[in-house]
Amino acid sequence: MSFIVKSRLVGRIGAVAAVWMASFALVSASGNNSLLNGPVCVDGVNSSKSEWSGSTSATFISGSLYRGIPNSLDDNSETTWAIGQDEDDPKNAPPALFVRIFFRLRTNINFAPGAFVGDVRFPVTIGGVLYPNFVLQLRGAAVGQMGEGPVAAYYDLNGDGLPDGDATALGIKAALGLDVSELALYPVLETELKIPLLIPAHFGSPFPQKGLNGIYGVGSQVWSSVFATDLGMNDQSESIITILPGGVTQWDDKIVPIRVFLDVKPGNNDNNIGSTDTGNLPVAILSTPTLDATRSVLSSLTLGDVRSLQRVPATKSITKDVNGDGLPDLVAFFNLDSDSSALAPDTQVLELNGKLQSGDPISGKQSVTLVH
Repeated sequence: MSFIVKSRLVGRIGAVAAVWMASFALVSASGNNSLLNGPVCVDGVNSSKSEWSGSTSATFISGSLYRGIPNSLDDNSETTWAIGQDEDDPKNAPPALFVRIFFRLRTNINFAPGAFVGDVRFPVTIGGVLYPNFVLQLRGAAVGQMGEGPVAAYYDLNGDGLPDGDATALGIKAALGLDVSELALYPVLETELKIPLLIPAHFGSPFPQKGLNGIYGVGSQVWSSVFATDLGMNDQSESIITILPGGVTQWDDKIVPIRVFLDVKPGNNDNNIGSTDTGNLPVAILSTPTLDATRSVLSSLTLGDVRSLQRVPATKSITKDVNGDGLPDLVAFFNLDSDSSALAPDTQVLELNGKLQSGDPISGKQSVTLVH
């Protein structure tokens, strides 16, 4: 048996606008794991219908710890983390962490020997020493060099870009393939990984009572993945994954905020803020077909300089379509004069934070110009 949670990571290339679905929908992943029956095979292909089934999904914005909207059409990758058994191991072998990453921006599996395929960054502990900047380097190789996919895996202990050894020496397995996923109707790059787990004694089922002496530990860890695209560019996604007592693998959906788009002083394209604006500054949270901004909780909304820990709360709000797209937006008002540290003389970016009625955290930023 194994536990699994799947999240789809999303990215934006340049300023390409997203194409949104036709009606409001916000599916919040619970962060709970579903039970997966059957072992996992690190071979770059979907060996069976049950191998990666029964998982929840979430989206993230490329290059940040912002979460996107499930089912939005700008998703760039889909990732699954699972604790389970290796199909190639004996039945009594300890469970391991398995990772599967679909990457929509790569549809060609042909990589020259040594060519960049991807880098996956996550913390590991080896010989009692924590390596927070550990990078698993995936590079082009001859077919069959590792698993059944054309990939070579190396480890970089300190993240300096130089390989320190073959990843197999740490018990890591890797394979590439092309397969259809939720991202697209056409086959995209699929990467499968196996990472040995470092589990303390008496941590709970399905782990042995004496624990496991692998390299990947428990608790909340940030993962960052960068993969080559068909255009020769690289694109990145980040997320937070937690291994909890009892063998539960959890995606931290209540920690990572959903990114929202803002319009400071709607109708002012220059986003100029003068001295007469700061006492009652309007900031619109824009709705999309997949996010109803009017479901933002007024009492949770705060605003301030992105560099400052000090924020001011919203004083009131109105519902209004500020951008003419036919969707009602939420315009919140803030008294920045109530806390002088929330706005600096050289403020260039304002950040809004808050929650939706579903409990999901939201966050957004916009550049502004202070007019003194």
